[in-house]
Amino acid sequence: MENNFRTQFERHVHLYHYTTLESLMFILVNKVLKFNKVDNFNDLSESTRNEHAKFFASCLTYSKEESIPLWHIYANKENGVRIGFPNINVFGEDFYFYNDDESKNTERLSKIGGILCGQVEYDDDLASKSPSVGTYGFRATQVYHMACQKREVWSYEKELRYFIVDDANVIKDAKCLYISMNEDFFNKMEIILSPYMADYKKAIIKEAIKNLGYENIKVDHSELNETIR
Repeated sequence: MENNFRTQFERHVHLYHYTTLESLMFILVNKVLKFNKVDNFNDLSESTRNEHAKFFASCLTYSKEESIPLWHIYANKENGVRIGFPNINVFGEDFYFYNDDESKNTERLSKIGGILCGQVEYDDDLASKSPSVGTYGFRATQVYHMACQKREVWSYEKELRYFIVDDANVIKDAKCLYISMNEDFFNKMEIILSPYMADYKKAIIKEAIKNLGYENIKVDHSELNETIR
């Protein structure tokens, strides 16, 4: 089953991530990508069915065509961007997270087995079942069923996921992780500005990216510009 989820992911040439201007600046300044814990996902049923396992994910889409719902939900409409990048190895070698007491912890990705990936499967029957079997003394979890199965109501997202499973219990009390990104991620990145964004904001973003030294990042207008309100 792992091969199916992963093979579907790997057949996509480009990946896309809708996010806010604030998150974009955080990515560019800190050179990291945020992975959220399942407890923070939009679909509340995911945290319920995955209560026995701890995993973190960064959610993408494979749709080259822009999505009006994704602009509204994940990019905060007027203050959003869509990041695009090739489906290659874009991760560095470490990550960090903050505990409840706000102390920072840095670890190697190899310590938790690295990053997995898969294309989300939409099936109400499958998504209603727990991916874990057994007792608290011995419990096994099918990690791809855990991270890559959702209800059909979410199928419009055409979602892909990078995810991390913390079987070794390395990550303590963290709500999210910050994964280091390599230079290929930034050198081959394309940014589409929200069709709802004001022109003055577009000019500010382009100047900010230039001032941060990212000469290779391509910034472009949305294909939906002046077609929706």
